[in-house]
Amino acid sequence: MRFRRAQTHAPTIHLRMEIEMDAKKGVLAVVVLFIGFYMFKDPSGLAELASAGAGEGWALTTQLFEATIRFLNELF
Repeated sequence: MRFRRAQTHAPTIHLRMEIEMDAKKGVLAVVVLFIGFYMFKDPSGLAELASAGAGEGWALTTQLFEATIRFLNELF
């Protein structure tokens, strides 16, 4: 009776990582194409969307810092 060595699946893992990277590149390409199409079809709408998004992002950031300060004041 002969024992075989366990085979490693390094090529399978490498192939899976390549597929994941290809999928990420594909999603990035679709996002870039969508933004480009949106910018071409409705540039003012994209500017309004970006402005509103930045404003909401700033509001969330200030709310996070205020909550952190309140938490630390209650803690000490």
